[in-house]
Amino acid sequence: TNNMAATPSSAATFASAATAAIACLSVIIVSIDSYSMPFSWHPIFMAVCYIAVLPQSIMLMATKSKSPRQDKVKLHYYLGFLASILAFFGLCAIFYSKYLRNKEHITTWHALFGILAVIGVITQSSGSSAFNYPDIIKPYADKFGGIAKLYKLHRFFGYFNFFMSYVAVALGFVTHFWEGAVSAPVWYAVMTSFTATYAIVLARSARFV
Repeated sequence: TNNMAATPSSAATFASAATAAIACLSVIIVSIDSYSMPFSWHPIFMAVCYIAVLPQSIMLMATKSKSPRQDKVKLHYYLGFLASILAFFGLCAIFYSKYLRNKEHITTWHALFGILAVIGVITQSSGSSAFNYPDIIKPYADKFGGIAKLYKLHRFFGYFNFFMSYVAVALGFVTHFWEGAVSAPVWYAVMTSFTATYAIVLARSARFV
C-alpha cells in the first residue's frame, strides 16, 4: 500500500524534473551559442534558478518520502538558498550588460516581473532561514500566532513568488533575444516544457497528481 501511495509522487517528481531539464538545457545551449557576454550569463543563471532549482525545491515539500520531515525542510532551505544566489548573479549579469551598453534598466514587463521575482526569492530564502532555529524564534513567533502560522505565511508567499517567477520567465521567452535566437518549433517546445514543469509542481502541491 505504501509503495502504491508513493507512485504518484515519484511520477510527478520525475515528470517535473524531465520537463525542467528540457527547458533549462535548451536555454543554456541557446545562451552559450549566442555567446554575448556578460548578457549570456543572465539567461543561464535565471534558467537554472527558476526552471530547475526553484520548482524542485517546492516539489520536494509536496512529495511524500521516507525521509524525516526535518531533513526535507533543510534540503528545501538549501535549494532555496542556492536559488537566491543564482538569481542574484543573474541580476548582476543583466545589470552589468546594460551598463556596458549604456541602456536603461527595468523598461519592460519582463524586467519588472523579473526584479520582483529576484527580490521575492532572496527575501523568501533569507526569511526561511529562521525556521532552522525553532527554539530561538519560538518566543517571537508566538507573538504572530505561533510557528505554524509563520509556516503558512511562508507557503503563501512562496507560491505567490512561484507565480511571479513563472510570469517573469514566460515574458523572457517573448524578448527579442529569445525570439531571434530560436525557431518556432523550439520556442513552443521550450515554452511547453517550462509551463509543464510549473503546472506539475502546482498540481502536486494541490494533491491533484
